Amino acid sequence: MLRLLMRSLRVLLVAAVIVVAGVGMAARFMDGPLGLFPGGALRKGPLLREPVADWTFAKNVETAELQLVEPLRSRTVWLVVNEGALYIPCGFLNWPLWKQWPYEALEDGRAVLRLQGKRYEVQAQRVESADEYQTIMRLVAQKYAQGRSMEADNRSVWFFRLDPRPGALPPAPPAEPVEEPEAGVEAAPIEEAEAAST
Repeated sequence: MLRLLMRSLRVLLVAAVIVVAGVGMAARFMDGPLGLFPGGALRKGPLLREPVADWTFAKNVETAELQLVEPLRSRTVWLVVNEGALYIPCGFLNWPLWKQWPYEALEDGRAVLRLQGKRYEVQAQRVESADEYQTIMRLVAQKYAQGRSMEADNRSVWFFRLDPRPGALPPAPPAEPVEEPEAGVEAAPIEEAEAAST
C-alpha cells in the first residue's frame, strides 16, 4: 500500500513538473508575462518613443510589464516614483536560476515598459548610490509593505532606474499658433498672394 502511494506521488510530481514546464515554455511566445512566468515581447499597445520627463502619473500604479530588448522576454514588475524618476525593484537575486533578467539588464539595459496599455522605450540603469538605494527602499516599503521595514541590501535586492533610452526621439516641438486674420479683413486669395510675392 505504501509502495503504491509513493509511486502515485512520484507520478503526480512528474506530471506537475511537466505541466509547469509546458506553461513556462508557452508563456515565452505570449504578448507579455503569464502570472509568475516570463512572457515574450510586448507587442500590443501604442509605442511612445519620446522620453518621459516626469513619471509622477505612474506613482499609484501597482505593476507594469518590462521587456528587455535582448533577450526578448518580459516580466511583471513593481514600480515606485521618486522626484519624477521611475524605479523598479528586483529581489530574489539569491536564486540565479529563477532571476536572470537583472544580470541581462546589466549587459544590455535597453528595455520596453508597458504601463497602463502604453509602451515606452527606456534604458534600465542599476542604482549604485547608497543614498538613492535607501530612498527607493523606503518608498517600496511604504507602497508594498504597508510601511513596514524591509530587511534587504544590494546583494539580495537591486533597483533599476528607467532612464530615457539613448537615441530615443526628442520631444516634439509645440505647434506654432496659426494667425487668424483681423476682423473685417479678408484674406487674399492664394493666387493674389503668390503674385504679390513675385
